[in-house]
Amino acid sequence: MILLLLNNDCVRDILSEVAKQPMNEFINDMPERLSHKYKSDDVNYALSILNEENCIHCDVYYGNDQLIMYSVGTMTKKGLDLYSKIQSDTVWNKVKAKIKLLGGSVSINLLSSIATNVVTSLSSSH
Repeated sequence: MILLLLNNDCVRDILSEVAKQPMNEFINDMPERLSHKYKSDDVNYALSILNEENCIHCDVYYGNDQLIMYSVGTMTKKGLDLYSKIQSDTVWNKVKAKIKLLGGSVSINLLSSIATNVVTSLSSSH
């Protein structure tokens, strides 16, 4: 049995790629785009979770009972909300430090919650 953990850095990088994409275009090669940083399985798993959590608009294509590709469109409101919190390197580094204390991988909902707390903490300290 292969255990896949959600790579939160990969989640952030996927959302960043989607944010850069023109509105009416789809990304059909996300694993290839991020192959310099992540294994294909990690990217596909992150895409699967982002899709299940309604963070991205995505079509999933299968053939012969195997994944062929994810065709990623735009972010949903939930995805935009998450990305707006974690796009800053300052916030992201603080979020990652908190994730590390929790074992190094967290769900999308917990990631968003941690990011909200970090942003709130940073804004109240100014």
